[in-house]
Amino acid sequence: MLDAEGNVATWNTGAEQIKGYSEEEVVGRHYREFFTEDAVEEGRPETLLAIAEREGAVEDVGWRLRKDGSRFRADVTLTALFDDEGALRGFAKVTREMTDQ
Repeated sequence: MLDAEGNVATWNTGAEQIKGYSEEEVVGRHYREFFTEDAVEEGRPETLLAIAEREGAVEDVGWRLRKDGSRFRADVTLTALFDDEGALRGFAKVTREMTDQ
């Protein structure tokens, strides 16, 4: 889960296995840390958050980074989560590693 600004709010063992970060290392950090330098420079992390907020969800396939700096191909879905008044509360994020495919 991400908060409304895109910071990691919760972490699970699947995310740890794919990305190499422990929960203590990553909670509170912005999810842009998982993107390549080129993607960060072009604003891709923020663009995806904005699309998910506007449209409810967004899917993106591209290269992401592990803690050790290695790259992996990922299929990522971001789903915006709203409270009863319609305020953005955060995002559910699902990452599937697709490198072998």
